[in-house]
Amino acid sequence: MIKIQTYAFASLLAFAAFVQGAVEPLPRILDSLATGRKGVVGGNPDEVFTFFKENFVAGGYAYFYPEDKSKVLIPEESGKIGEVALCFDLEPNDYSGGAVVLHGTSYDLRPYYATGSLEFWVKGKTGGEVCEIVLADDEQDDGIKTEINLPISKYGGIQPYWTHISIPLADFGRRGGYWDEKNEVTVKSPFNWSNVKEFLVVIEKGSNKEFKVFVDDVVILKDQYKEPANLNAPYWDEVKLVLPNHPGKPEKDVEVSESMYQTFVDKMTTEPYGGKTTNGLQATDNPSVNPDVMGVYLDNSDYSGIAFKFGKSFNLAAARQSGGGIGFWGRATQGVDALMFGLNDGDLKDQKSVGSSVLLSDYGKLDTGWSYFMIPLKEFSSDGGYWDEESKTEKPGEMDFADINAITISGDKYGNRIAPGEPTQFFFDDISVIKSVPGYIDPDIYWDTFKSSTADKLLFDFEDGKEGWEGSAGEVSALSAIIESQTDRALRDQYGQKYLKIEYSLNDWAQVTYPFARFGSGSELTDWSQHRAIKMDILCEQDDELFTVKVKDAGKEEWFANVKIKRGWNKLVVPFRKFRKDPYYQAPGTLVDGKFDLTRVTEMGFAPATKGIMSRLVIDNVSLTNDSND
Repeated sequence: MIKIQTYAFASLLAFAAFVQGAVEPLPRILDSLATGRKGVVGGNPDEVFTFFKENFVAGGYAYFYPEDKSKVLIPEESGKIGEVALCFDLEPNDYSGGAVVLHGTSYDLRPYYATGSLEFWVKGKTGGEVCEIVLADDEQDDGIKTEINLPISKYGGIQPYWTHISIPLADFGRRGGYWDEKNEVTVKSPFNWSNVKEFLVVIEKGSNKEFKVFVDDVVILKDQYKEPANLNAPYWDEVKLVLPNHPGKPEKDVEVSESMYQTFVDKMTTEPYGGKTTNGLQATDNPSVNPDVMGVYLDNSDYSGIAFKFGKSFNLAAARQSGGGIGFWGRATQGVDALMFGLNDGDLKDQKSVGSSVLLSDYGKLDTGWSYFMIPLKEFSSDGGYWDEESKTEKPGEMDFADINAITISGDKYGNRIAPGEPTQFFFDDISVIKSVPGYIDPDIYWDTFKSSTADKLLFDFEDGKEGWEGSAGEVSALSAIIESQTDRALRDQYGQKYLKIEYSLNDWAQVTYPFARFGSGSELTDWSQHRAIKMDILCEQDDELFTVKVKDAGKEEWFANVKIKRGWNKLVVPFRKFRKDPYYQAPGTLVDGKFDLTRVTEMGFAPATKGIMSRLVIDNVSLTNDSND
């Protein structure tokens, strides 16, 4: 149980927020820092409490998890100040941690919360180790052990030599979280600063290759920092509002088939991520009709979001096929115009919770008044994504619309035009499955009735060696694309003499594109409207690699389709009905109308989609076709 509790806190407790604004050291502390902090630790008159100094406080002890793989030791001659230090030897391939626990006592840190600090020395075996520093209160006080955490990287990080860490107590904040074992979720809770019991070092699974870190002289000092101006400012969800109620009933031609959310009930849970992101119910001005709506507060200074888990599963597969949608009331605050709305499936089918999102403003008016948003279920692509804990990246996955158990609201870092320090606010209510979305044209109906006898059209066989393909990549990826000659005679006879070679290392994003519009390409290359698919020969060097085909249509609207390719040569056919509008990015000046206009394609591209690998792709004989079993 300890393992789950600490992991859930460390990985999901985004709402244990930092106090806004910088916490400034007092001048005498700055002088001490400049001289190597001589006298700050050890015999320091500002020292008020000790967690570890040469030994545990009388009767104190350590625990660690997982018990069979992690250890907390006190090796001889390991100390920075004295003879010994704590050694946290934690399991990097699991959610792991170690704690120093006071016995028969606890510390009342309330007098020191505003200006005091947690201080210690730290040294890593390799340096660069990643961990969180945690304080826990005494669960005997109220039956709940609440924890608060901060990343050590925020305070200088771990080096392969002794360094001093000073963390203002005010940075931890007034609120932490505890593990709700019944619902398997972390619940936000006030931290009891009058009853502090434990000091912990915790790591997430896969965040370190190894973790062996020494910690010495863990103490609480008084009067180290100036009191923050907003020390007692309320958390975003503590600010109580009374909002005008929404109309209640959707448009007259909208028929609700099933309710998904009307108010927050006990079986529901939330999972926030990113900075200070949180949520809370807010009252309406007509409580007899509708007492509350849900408020979402995203941290605009971080990539942030929150999942609302219903506590039950909804089978939306049939509704998706029959033209159904999701309808709900929503409103935002001034400056909020870029939010994503998503569906998440359970993990019954593939042991992965896969999500698929759309840009909310495409399906209703996102402003300061209530709007009824209607999103066709077909707009949620079956090609979704899930968070992979091993690689710490999002990976593509297939949505299971028969097992939908959550909705998500999310936003990009600095994605909304709001004042620094303020949250991205969105309020919603009455989420329902609706039988149809008025005016929506199912793209599958178009492709079901599409007829064309136009012959295949070759776009690129690369035989002329003409350049123009452009590679680009994110900060932690790399990609090169060149036209290369085939040296294998058998392959040359089968595929041609030249091909496009893409070599890449992928950790965020990378792509290769051909800009038809910039090159002034004619209709022989850009009019795709008389075909139903794109096909190509592609060589893959990975097992079951994920691959994305990208298209900018006549209005420069970006569309994509994810496919899976096998090791070796593949005859790949990607039907146009499989393409979905990119919900995450559309360039300024784009005609965003949700119509896949293939009469004049302005750009096409390819993107590897399996993160965490270095590999090569070979592409040849890119054509348009009507020979598709879609």
